[in-house]
Amino acid sequence: CSSDLEPWMRNITVGELADVKPPVVTLHGIEKVGYIVEVLRNTTHNGFPVVDEGVMAPVGTQTGATELVGLVLRAHLLLVLKRKWFLPERRRTEEWEVREKFTWVDLAERWGKIDDVTVTKDEMEMYVDLHPITNTTPYTVLESMSAAKAMVLFRQVGLRHMIIIPKYQASGVSF
Repeated sequence: CSSDLEPWMRNITVGELADVKPPVVTLHGIEKVGYIVEVLRNTTHNGFPVVDEGVMAPVGTQTGATELVGLVLRAHLLLVLKRKWFLPERRRTEEWEVREKFTWVDLAERWGKIDDVTVTKDEMEMYVDLHPITNTTPYTVLESMSAAKAMVLFRQVGLRHMIIIPKYQASGVSF
């Protein structure tokens, strides 16, 4: 119920709240194993926006755009590391490769902590295609939304993550 909200929440935006939190850490659709390990060791975030850079925008812009692919969960990244689902080269995976490695039950489980994962020096140089394990339809809101409105959405839908999108984005600036 909106009457449960603190009065100050109506006068502050989600963008202003986000500014006082630790910075968002984004991952690329195809990411280096070493960077994923570094991110998991050095943050407590449970969800990470996934972006692809250099994408041809639908309007046909000359320069590549940055596309928000979606949101990947810490638990899913840990699963990928534990199963050593690594690629020697930077490429997208085929659907059969994903089905061969993961079940829906696997993705529903919690997979421990980054300290439980062992990755060799050679594996750190390999890649992971995050596209198959990324939620491509996460809840997103503009940074100008009031904290009160965002809280109502969080409670009514039972959200755990919400991506805050800038109202304006300069050309060449990534999320």
